[in-house]
Amino acid sequence: MEEKTKCIWIPNALHNILKHRATDNHSTIEKELIKILKPELQKDKSTELLKREKINDNT
Repeated sequence: MEEKTKCIWIPNALHNILKHRATDNHSTIEKELIKILKPELQKDKSTELLKREKINDNT
């Protein structure tokens, strides 16, 4: 089975910043982007869970 690759477009300036961070940390651009986005993604999930719990409490 073929693995599908997800692509996202990021601005050139952000790409350059991530490239420098990746070089400094002996990492990859993708890993650096995930490090930045992970806390935001977790926040979104937790607020979504809170909303669901509130909805469940009201019923």
